[in-house]
Amino acid sequence: MPPKSNEAPINRSKDIVISSIISIVITLVFGYYFLYVGIRERKPTFYVDPTRTTILDKESAANAPLLLLKSNGDTITSDVTSVYFYFFNQGEETIKQENIYSPLKIVLSDHAEILDFKVLKVARPVSGIEVTRDSVGHTLNIHLKALENNDGFVGQIIFEGNKNASINLEGGIDGVKQFETHLWSIDPLYFLAAVVIFLIAAYVFLI
Repeated sequence: MPPKSNEAPINRSKDIVISSIISIVITLVFGYYFLYVGIRERKPTFYVDPTRTTILDKESAANAPLLLLKSNGDTITSDVTSVYFYFFNQGEETIKQENIYSPLKIVLSDHAEILDFKVLKVARPVSGIEVTRDSVGHTLNIHLKALENNDGFVGQIIFEGNKNASINLEGGIDGVKQFETHLWSIDPLYFLAAVVIFLIAAYVFLI
């Protein structure tokens, strides 16, 4: 009688090791995910749309029989640009008025001057969002009662000056070291990878 083969037990041991490793990976993946989304923190986000619309190009309009005036009667002599921006809370923790220890202000670089602004849409009026213009510092002041997750507004600024002038949010909020400047979300590929790993682990275990 030929000796019994040890290949089956060895293969089974390999399957168990592989299944265990994949199970550990699944645990780490889902553990990290739930820890990531479970953190309650404030994430004030100021996102500026990268697409800007030129209303007046000073070079193109130099020889045109046009004269554009500001509201105070001064002549506009630089480029005039329109840009959209978004301010909202991406975090799970509410941003309340008492959490703001330094006023929130929208500031333009290169001495660009705000000619006009509009609040185009507010996620929820109950947030008490109000935007006012500081004519002395050429900035916009943001006032609010409270911003829960995804509460905020969309605005538009029309300004004179360098069309590439940076637009930034300044101020201070408890627990926030810096303002978010991009939109973030959990990548759907993250879920897909977790599902694939889970199916592979289940298949190996059943074999």
